[in-house]
Amino acid sequence: MSGIIVHHDDGRGITYVSLEYWKDIKQPDWRVHQVTCRQSGIFTTEVVCFDNDHNPIVVLLSGMGCSYAGEGPRGLLDLLEDCGYQVTDTMKQYVFERSYVSFVRK
Repeated sequence: MSGIIVHHDDGRGITYVSLEYWKDIKQPDWRVHQVTCRQSGIFTTEVVCFDNDHNPIVVLLSGMGCSYAGEGPRGLLDLLEDCGYQVTDTMKQYVFERSYVSFVRK
């Protein structure tokens, strides 16, 4: 293991920019382990992945959000789907109503 690799977008909080950044940097061998989002902060969303060599990769994104009905939470749902999650109605409810959400893959 070579240590944690951290990537982050430009921190402007623009949903489509963060989604494009994620799609540009993600690699086919990355396995998403966890997606966490909090209501406030600069980098509100954290994606934790592991590559084939079990190296941890953390991607920090600023354009997603939770706890309200808006572009940020819809972007988070798009991110979850892109990460391979089957987004359920319960997950949607959590994203739109809670100030902190974390989804872990087993």
